[in-house]
Amino acid sequence: AKEWREQHDVTITNSPQNYSPLLSFADLSAHLPPHLISESTLTTLTRAGYKTPTPIQSQTVPITLSGHDVLLTAATGSGKTLSYL
Repeated sequence: AKEWREQHDVTITNSPQNYSPLLSFADLSAHLPPHLISESTLTTLTRAGYKTPTPIQSQTVPITLSGHDVLLTAATGSGKTLSYL
């Protein structure tokens, strides 16, 4: 995770745990019940042009799914809004 964060210029502060980044949308199935991330949802993401999560999505999704709040800053167009959906 450390190498991935360095490569994508992602910094985490004040986190009690080391959350591994989400490297693909398919990896969501490890974090969510099947009724929340169906195969059709993954297909829809692919058809919409989303191949992999952006760096901000990769790191914030595992943290928020664990029930923690996230305060983040990132450039416009980096995928912040989609990480909340």
